[in-house]
Parts: sequence; C-alpha cells; structure tokens
Amino acid sequence: MLKIYRAKAPDLSRESEKLYTEMLICHIFDDLKLNGCALNKLPSGMPYISGSDLKVSITHKDGNIFIAVCDKNIGIDVEKISDDNEKLAKRIMSEEMFEEYLASKDRAVFLYSFYSAKEAYAKFLGKGLSVVMK
Repeated sequence: MLKIYRAKAPDLSRESEKLYTEMLICHIFDDLKLNGCALNKLPSGMPYISGSDLKVSITHKDGNIFIAVCDKNIGIDVEKISDDNEKLAKRIMSEEMFEEYLASKDRAVFLYSFYSAKEAYAKFLGKGLSVVMK
C-alpha cells in the first residue's frame, strides 16, 4: 500500500506550511482510519505514526506539501529547480556522477533531480542526508 497526499499552502510562510501540513495529516488519519494514532518524530527528526505499522515521509517546498504513507519504508522529497550550482554538485556527487553532471544538457535539472533522489533515499533509510552524500 502506498498513498501520496498533497496540499498547497496559500502563501510561502513557514506558519502556513506548518498549518497546512497539520491539516493534511488530520485528513490522512481520517482517510486511513488511524483513530488513536499520532504523528511523532524520532530524535533524528524522522516522522513516524505511533499506534500504527505504517511508515510516513514528509516534504515541502514553496508551499507545496507532500506526505507519503506506506506499509514499507518510504522516502519522499521535492526540490525547486533553480540555478545551476556546481559547488553543491561537487559536494554531493561521486567523481563519476559529477562528470555526468558536467556533460548533461541541463545541469540544473540534473543536479536538483539527483539531490532530491538522495534526500528521498536518506529519508527511506531513516538517516540524515550526510549519510548518503557521496
């Protein structure tokens, strides 16, 4: 079972994102009939649903909020594709991947797609991003 939920906050403030995330979580708990459950965080910051075996992953960017719920480990991330950033690319990519990035036709898309995949994988593992950097 995998369900992905999305909400759009009306503005980009952290307060608005937080409120809409909480509203989306209430909707998810209602939709999945998770009565008596609660969303909590581990010391690492990883969210979990107490009172359920379901796994959860949350991401947000520019007012877009996505929450994935699954019966297995899950990681989700969304990034805004912005300017190319060779310094970031060098920091998060192996030498071989960095060469592919340099040769790509759209380096910004390559970089932020790669970064988002790494972030989602780190969430899947339940680790911080530093664990999967290279």
